Amino acid sequence: MQVYIAFITVILIWTTTPLAIHWSNTSFDFVTALSSRMVIAAVLGFVILRLFMRQRLVQKRSDYLHFFAGSLGFFPTMFVVYWGAQTVPSGVMSVVFGSFPFFVGLWSLVLLKQNTFTPSKVMALVLAVIGLGLMNLGQLRIGIDGVWGMLAIISATSVWALSSVWLKSLPNPIKPFRQMVGSMVVVAPAFLAVWAIFGEPLPAEVGFKSVTGVVYLVIAGSLLGYTLFFYVLTHCRVTTVALIPLITPVMAIALGWAVEGEVIGPIKFAGATVLLFALALYQNVLQALWPLVGVRLRLRRPASS
Repeated sequence: MQVYIAFITVILIWTTTPLAIHWSNTSFDFVTALSSRMVIAAVLGFVILRLFMRQRLVQKRSDYLHFFAGSLGFFPTMFVVYWGAQTVPSGVMSVVFGSFPFFVGLWSLVLLKQNTFTPSKVMALVLAVIGLGLMNLGQLRIGIDGVWGMLAIISATSVWALSSVWLKSLPNPIKPFRQMVGSMVVVAPAFLAVWAIFGEPLPAEVGFKSVTGVVYLVIAGSLLGYTLFFYVLTHCRVTTVALIPLITPVMAIALGWAVEGEVIGPIKFAGATVLLFALALYQNVLQALWPLVGVRLRLRRPASS
């Protein structure tokens, strides 16, 4: 598979994931919805790996370290995010997730000894957070419970960045599907324990939306989405992968406009424009295009007599 196809697919999957999470929570509490998603995905992935792909999960001792590094992106990260989502609006969450590239840069400095904080990239990150804030201006007011939830999500974002950078720093990367299965198998007991302790009893009747949401999150959100995420992480710079949480809010707004007919006001449009500009600045697109603009201006300049 081409890397750019995997990159775009991850963005599309993560764009639709919030809706699937909302659906899965209509009949289940968030602990049951999340834990069932991760445990089912781990079991299903292991069955596919062993019975259909005929591969052993652990093939060498170093695999354990890879699996543990990848597992930090699932637990406690996802549990903390789900917990914080109870008091933090989705718009505020997207703004907080916008700090992911900053934490990636911080952990890259610590683990990879790579300083990604050039002036242009710092400016791009600041502009990206401002753009996200404008896109979600109506949701930025939160109470004291929301503050605790936001701090929890910031912590989860930092751990997720640590997981990505740590995995990128390890030699001899594992094939993406086996990496995904191994990471989920590592955290499955933790999710089972959380489910047993904090989960509510299963409802007598489970709605169609909840079943659909859980199934989608297992197949697309977990098995496919994280396999492709690990694939992209293997083939791209970690700073490029860090842009995914910045792109998905723009895609989500476009999806809502195209499918649900949601109105995009001028402030939200301005925020999306600022965010796209920030992404272009972060990826040096503007710097790459500027010489071309200069050449075109010189070509259009009339010759001196």
